[in-house]
Amino acid sequence: MDIAAKILANEKELSLAWGRSLPELSDAILNDANRAFDLDLEDKESALLKGGSGHWLGRLAVAWLENRDERYPKAAAAVFKYVLKKEPLVSGRWLPPDNYDVLVIPHRIGDTECVGWLGALPWFIEHEDFSGELPGEIISSVQAQLNYLADNLHEGRNIRVTQGDSLLSTGLRLSFLPEAEYWRQTGLDVLNDSFHRMIRPDGSSAEATGWYHYIVMNMGFRFWRLGQAMPELGIQITSEQVERMFDYTSACVEPDGRQATIGDCTRSRIGSDGTLKSVLGRRAEARRILGLSDKPLPLSQNFPNTGQSFLRDGWGPDNTYLTFDATKRHGYHWHPSCNSIQVYSKGRHILMDPGRLSYNGSSPHRQYAISTRGHSTCNLNGWNQTWTESRFRARQAEGYDVIDAHYEGGYWPGTDEFNPTPGIFGQHHRTLLWLRGRFVVILDHVHHRQQADTAPDVECNWQFGPGEVRLSGSNSVIAKQGVAQHMLLFPLMPDGTKLSIHEGEENPHLGWVSDDRDEPTVSPLVRSCAEKCMTRHAHFASVLIPFDHQLPEVCVDGAGQVMNGRVQWFRLAWPDGSTDEFWWYRNLEYPIQEQDEFVTDASLVHLHKEAQGASTVLAVDGTYLRPLTVETLEKPGTFVVRPKSSTAS
Repeated sequence: MDIAAKILANEKELSLAWGRSLPELSDAILNDANRAFDLDLEDKESALLKGGSGHWLGRLAVAWLENRDERYPKAAAAVFKYVLKKEPLVSGRWLPPDNYDVLVIPHRIGDTECVGWLGALPWFIEHEDFSGELPGEIISSVQAQLNYLADNLHEGRNIRVTQGDSLLSTGLRLSFLPEAEYWRQTGLDVLNDSFHRMIRPDGSSAEATGWYHYIVMNMGFRFWRLGQAMPELGIQITSEQVERMFDYTSACVEPDGRQATIGDCTRSRIGSDGTLKSVLGRRAEARRILGLSDKPLPLSQNFPNTGQSFLRDGWGPDNTYLTFDATKRHGYHWHPSCNSIQVYSKGRHILMDPGRLSYNGSSPHRQYAISTRGHSTCNLNGWNQTWTESRFRARQAEGYDVIDAHYEGGYWPGTDEFNPTPGIFGQHHRTLLWLRGRFVVILDHVHHRQQADTAPDVECNWQFGPGEVRLSGSNSVIAKQGVAQHMLLFPLMPDGTKLSIHEGEENPHLGWVSDDRDEPTVSPLVRSCAEKCMTRHAHFASVLIPFDHQLPEVCVDGAGQVMNGRVQWFRLAWPDGSTDEFWWYRNLEYPIQEQDEFVTDASLVHLHKEAQGASTVLAVDGTYLRPLTVETLEKPGTFVVRPKSSTAS
């Protein structure tokens, strides 16, 4: 059997094992393929040398298989010849160009993310434009590039696992070459080790950002399928890992089908038709292949191994969606944004992560994207958090979600890299309480130990999505994003706190988010700042209230602190005569104990009173709340007591 026949036979066998490598034909793929007919390769040099040829050739292969237009193999042959000429072998060795990208070889040769040379070549190799010496020249270049890659693997993260992907894939595709066994074993060792280190027990990724997890999830599914078809390979990826990875990917997708921009996450869509429904459909199909039932996802998805929560009230495009991020740095794509939140409602971003904005490290927009200040969380002096891991907890009860996390790594000037410039010791504890169907409460405690002459500015910032935001009195803002309208109310702030709105500002950059193309777009940032804050324990309470047309008439008719400031409280009064009271012990560390109306060992209590006298109570991390409850739980939990009924969780 000649080389062409071997390559085509191997590809067909692998396609049966791990699934189709080529994407389905779409208008976008066809348009890209057709552009190759008049391609000026010199104008595309940088894209081709950085691996763009792998993407381009895959599009040509898809178009060729679908409509057999003779221009596609001619264009593919021209692309191959161009890259081979630009990067000739030196004494049989491939040497990296000056602008070498560590992903250029796997993306060019072929991996799960990119069709690459060897994903496209089998479908062209029997065409007359690939007769003669071209196939041999391609294979020789692949050999030299893979040998270089195997000797120069990246130390970790998604880069290393992608390199291992390409080595194993190519070792199988070119199984007849003498180096193939070495590539296969090297790639296999990298894959098995990387999935052990990168994929947490709950299915989340160590990089904790949706786009890069999605890449590795696809890789895991592909190689799990290969391992089932070829158990002799020794692939250690398990069905449980793949199942949980699909769940994490689904959690990271917003109601509109785009990925939630936590860390360096693109705003791209990942479903077959760009919808959340199609993402869930792919999950269902994957579960079928994994031999699992079509188990529905819970509306509250929590990933304690990573420190993230994704909450929603349904799976439709207009549903509400919240994220809470308290991750620890693991590589380049992390942002110092512990305890930051996002809120999406009625097809609009209310509170929004700025996204990656730019990958140019010197860009001021990039510096804003990777700043703590650019996220909806707290900071000191506008400085950044460091890499400290937060303590994260998530609890649910009927009608409630309670998420809290404690960051205690201090704040530092400069970039997201650890800066040797002296910083400030500081802690930030945040509790997010979602009263489903009503509103969101955010409770913040910021602690520092500075003296009067170095007292820091304590900031609690809110990065809104594009839209209109205006101040409303001294303790609230009104936000309108399309049809979504919200009041952000501040019932509790340190003395002297000032509210301000910043949009598209420079020096310093304030009020920017990524658009759908990851380009900077102006978006309002609300800054609540207690300047030179002498209070070592600064408390903020914020309430995000959705409304349709009529601005809600809500009054903060009480707020304060008891037990020497360790217990905080506030009360909201509504026009219908009902009230909502919130009591919590600082950092949810200890019991609230005895107050005017109750005594409890819970650390947070919500008391809703109807005008007629009926009450609903939430107690967090407790066993009793007397006299409102009669029974005592056997062990501490989060429970709800409603008129004439009660539930516990």
